Amino acid sequence: MKNLVLAIILVFLFTACSHQEYTGSVQIQRTDNVLIEIPDMEPGDEVTVKWIHSVEKTPWEETYELQEDGTLRLIEAIFYSFGAGVPHEKGSMSVEEGKVVSRDMEEETIEAFRWIHSHDAKFEVYVNDELSIEAEELPHHEALELIFK
Repeated sequence: MKNLVLAIILVFLFTACSHQEYTGSVQIQRTDNVLIEIPDMEPGDEVTVKWIHSVEKTPWEETYELQEDGTLRLIEAIFYSFGAGVPHEKGSMSVEEGKVVSRDMEEETIEAFRWIHSHDAKFEVYVNDELSIEAEELPHHEALELIFK
């Protein structure tokens, strides 16, 4: 019985000590100057970026899962129209509620999400379906990146 209790305590301590937390940072690419931080991120959290496509002028959404090593793995992309720049040869695609949804893309992970920010594109970041960053909070026409450390 003592061995069982000791084993349970050790498993609990190992789990508590091995718990990895990250802080998401939006920073300027050329200077690494941090503009906004998103604290208390954990592996498995979902990060969704939404913006208006520059050619199609319709919403575009990509959802990533934060990995154990701080990288992001694309798990879903949603397109409100299907035209220029839409990846069409990877994963499974379906039409759901009038939107094209792509899943099972088996993409490799990325170390950072990078973009040229525009207030016109209405770029937003959601963490686990909650709005974390609005377009107006970031500088217009600046090369930015979202990374997790």
